[in-house]
Amino acid sequence: NLKLAISSYEDVLSIYTRQKYSLQYGMTINNLGNAYGLLSKHENKKQNLEKAINAYEKALEVRSPDTLPVQYANTMANLGDVYLDLEEISDDPLLLDKAIDSLQEALKVRTIEKTPLQYGETQYLLGKAYAKLAHIEDKSENYTRAIKSFDESLRVFNEETSPAMFNRIQKEISLAKKIFFV
Repeated sequence: NLKLAISSYEDVLSIYTRQKYSLQYGMTINNLGNAYGLLSKHENKKQNLEKAINAYEKALEVRSPDTLPVQYANTMANLGDVYLDLEEISDDPLLLDKAIDSLQEALKVRTIEKTPLQYGETQYLLGKAYAKLAHIEDKSENYTRAIKSFDESLRVFNEETSPAMFNRIQKEISLAKKIFFV
């Protein structure tokens, strides 16, 4: 139960304070953000996505690219994903800019050589963000960026090894082409 998990994470945060246990604090508050993100798929979407963003921002106070690069990149990717979800219901293009910035920041650590799966997932999300932005502004430029990101994700996810993700990417490419060619 997600509500029980949220309550448990909040209880743990009374012990794992930022000052005393910064590593555990960062992990726990990032997980709290994940729980709010999942809960948003079932109820109070906007409110729970905003709580997820708040949790991720707090996690970033103790997760830096210099000290905890992998954890920092994970939180940045989570943040980008939640901004994308929030933009769907808020219709605020600034959220797409925030998503793109967060995902690009995650890609500074998530490289195809070091973390190929995370790299592919992040490129997929970045492609979705650019495709959505192509609806709003710089249609040709953002379409091109979306396709480039989707192509990068296809370097990791192919039809044989990851058919479900491969199909999701192909679907997004088709949607992006509809935006551009309409």
